[in-house]
Amino acid sequence: MRYYIVAILAILYLSGCSSKNAFTPYDLDSKQELALNSLKSAKIVSNGGELKGVISAIWLNSVYPEEFSGDEYFYINFFTKDDSKANFDINIDGAMPYDLVKLSNDPYAKLLGIDNSWSRGYLLRAKEPKSLKLEFSYDSHSATITFNSSSSEQVAN
Repeated sequence: MRYYIVAILAILYLSGCSSKNAFTPYDLDSKQELALNSLKSAKIVSNGGELKGVISAIWLNSVYPEEFSGDEYFYINFFTKDDSKANFDINIDGAMPYDLVKLSNDPYAKLLGIDNSWSRGYLLRAKEPKSLKLEFSYDSHSATITFNSSSSEQVAN
């Protein structure tokens, strides 16, 4: 009889009333869902196969159409293993972007679910690009991310 009482108490204790479960981190608001649909990432890899960096980009016009209109806006998140080489070059449609701002207080990191100190966020603004093709170069290696208005694809070099 004692065994049954202990077992029932253990079951009640372990089942508990919790406000969180295993799927709580995957509860996304509508902006996070739109951002994940627009998210594109590419790895910057050396010729020897060594990972040099990772670039992630979100086309903000598709996530926040009421805030970002007219020009094209992108949220860029850049990660490198070597912080001393944290500079990268970026072109959109083969030309330099109109405006690239490093975000010190990164309001868009929540769209990616990133909360760390080793990646850097940037806001990129481009005036009327012909296509939504972002070309990144870092440490003599490159990666390309292409956004299309109807369907998106990613190409990495």
